[in-house]
Amino acid sequence: MTKHKQFLTLFTVCTVTILALVMLHLTGLIPAAGTWYSADPPLRLQTEAFLRGELAIQPLPYGHGSDWAWGNGMQQVWGLGVPLIQLPFQILGKLVNNFGFPDRLIFLICYLTVATLFWVSLDDGTNNSDPGAKLKRRLLTIPVLLYAFLNHAVINMIQGKFERYEEVISYGFLWSVMLFALLAIFLYRRERYLYLLICCLAGFALNVRPTIGAYGGMTFMIAYFLAWKGKVKWLLPGLGLFLLGIGFYLLMNGLRFGSPLEAGHKLALTGTPISDYIVRFDNPMTWVPFTAAAMEQISGLFFIEFHNSDVVIPWQLDVPRWREYNFKPYFPVEFILLLLAWSLPIVLWVRYRRKGAAAFGPEEQLVAVGLVWSFLSFALLLFFYAWWPGLVARYLVDFAPAIIIAIASLYRYSITLSDSLTYKLLTDYHQFTAIFLGIGP
Repeated sequence: MTKHKQFLTLFTVCTVTILALVMLHLTGLIPAAGTWYSADPPLRLQTEAFLRGELAIQPLPYGHGSDWAWGNGMQQVWGLGVPLIQLPFQILGKLVNNFGFPDRLIFLICYLTVATLFWVSLDDGTNNSDPGAKLKRRLLTIPVLLYAFLNHAVINMIQGKFERYEEVISYGFLWSVMLFALLAIFLYRRERYLYLLICCLAGFALNVRPTIGAYGGMTFMIAYFLAWKGKVKWLLPGLGLFLLGIGFYLLMNGLRFGSPLEAGHKLALTGTPISDYIVRFDNPMTWVPFTAAAMEQISGLFFIEFHNSDVVIPWQLDVPRWREYNFKPYFPVEFILLLLAWSLPIVLWVRYRRKGAAAFGPEEQLVAVGLVWSFLSFALLLFFYAWWPGLVARYLVDFAPAIIIAIASLYRYSITLSDSLTYKLLTDYHQFTAIFLGIGP
């Protein structure tokens, strides 16, 4: 390994480590040494059940916890994906002590791994053998890294609390960003084993959190298209691996709750009467036109305001719905940047018509993939959540990967407009200063 590569590796490791320390400081996730075990037991109970060779966290309806469900035994309703991610760590932990591996450290390891993978994936594919060019690229993409992994929606959610609800959503966020990072690498390296890995992980996304199946589906579709265009072998085995992940999700639902399409939410006791009624009998949101429902969803994403202890949601519907906000998910400036980003395909199309294939270098290809991935994933989530009976701040963190990748794509396109380093640094400053000023206190 040359000195340049050694320095690049050391720089990457140190930067991501500092990033993780800042995240820990902002969220208070691990406030002191030794406080890295979760006080919320359902996910750990699930890994303990796996180690016993069972799916049910307990065989009898005794000590029924909030949101637990009685199916084939007592079940937790937050999916099997996160417990399966944690299982190898818990097996190692059991070899050392009876408490298992610290839950918070598992999340921190996943955070570090995905942040590193994401940052590396942003390297320009034409400069794979040039450490100096890679270092320059990583310096210029630091704002993207900061915006993605210190994203205010994720940070504020974890800062409020980090129980099973927030923990699964956070893992879903990391899983979705990881899928895009692998897709970005595959754009430059059309290798069949990488294609198969992406298909497998994309299919498994439903098991981590059903809603991030939107990202899993979009990742598979784009990877399949790229593999077909690049004449990568084993297209059908990749499709099989993707369907295998979906099949595993449906099978586990059937074994745990009696139906492949039942994830336990209609069987759970939430302690919120309106939610218990809506999921079992009638959801008033299904009678609302999509346009009106989508308007409330968009306003709940970007335009809510806090006045003392009250939350004001513009375009709020006069319909019974569980609405809960303990933090502001996103901000108007992000909505503006999102619209600008999604208008870029028009610009790219005009450039392609004028200059042909020469207008689509590696940068433009990655921008195009990011915009398609983010727009279609966002649209699927909007379609699902518009009629969902709950408008809850933590649920809206599911939109974070789509918003982050869209704004990051806008930034990447902006820095391709000039070779001047001064211009690129000014673009860095202006775009992400606008975001942080828009967030405000």
